[in-house]
Amino acid sequence: MSWMIVLDREPALVKKIGAATALEMRATGIPYAFAPCIAVCRDPRWGRCYESYSEDSEIVKAMTELIPGLQGDVPADARKGVPYVAGKRKVAACAKHFVGDGGTVKGINENNTIIDWNGLRRIHMPAYFASIVKGVSTVMVSYSSWNGVRMHANRNLVTSYLKDTLKFRLTDPPHANYTYSVEKAVAAGLDMVMVPLNYTEFIDDLTLLVNKGFELEIHIIIHALATFKQEHRELAREAVRKSLVLLKNGKDGTSILPLPKKAPKILVAGYHAHNLGYQCGGWTIEWEGFSGNDRTPGT
Repeated sequence: MSWMIVLDREPALVKKIGAATALEMRATGIPYAFAPCIAVCRDPRWGRCYESYSEDSEIVKAMTELIPGLQGDVPADARKGVPYVAGKRKVAACAKHFVGDGGTVKGINENNTIIDWNGLRRIHMPAYFASIVKGVSTVMVSYSSWNGVRMHANRNLVTSYLKDTLKFRLTDPPHANYTYSVEKAVAAGLDMVMVPLNYTEFIDDLTLLVNKGFELEIHIIIHALATFKQEHRELAREAVRKSLVLLKNGKDGTSILPLPKKAPKILVAGYHAHNLGYQCGGWTIEWEGFSGNDRTPGT
């Protein structure tokens, strides 16, 4: 089920998607979702632009309704900003990537976001404010930089602002590969590390740091595929229908849609025409998606 659905007028539907996803994840024993991605994509050349809900920070903020869908609604009498997961039918959510990952120069991935403090708060921060109020369990720190400082090493933003000012407690960086990087991340205030590939190197580096007096808590998260319920498939179809964008349909009697129900043949052309993997996009089975028709039967 894709996170990259833009339903700017139906955050309630996004919440339903979160609830369905949480239920399927729990059925496989997974208690933690790396979602939502609340990047505000400011340059369509960014290769991960499809993960962003919008270039409009208000739309991205509205899409944080995925969080109470995944985690459950924070009780009315609960203290705002405290991580909250309702129970065994819900999972912990993760707002990512803190902060400014969608605003890098020329849209280059893991690049530098050049913007002043007011611009950062106005464009890239609003969805994080909303996420914390809604009780998001974790915040993943960005792999990008802000004005030349790597976010993993930015103690002013990670500790002084996110933790001390916004009162958030648990941060999760996406990756760390070298002793220097691990040391800088710990010094910046990161709490949890996810290493997708070089985990043996990371363990060696971590052991070295622990022997020097560092204290770290490591969370190992295993991914698996959920089994879709039929009602969830219908929910997915509804989301797709409502998030499609028609760019052109002609006018004055030349419109193409709606297609005639009795049309004998319909030509579907293009590079993605007979490739289910490309049609599904990223975060389908694998994080970058896949190519071909043999990995999933579709719907």
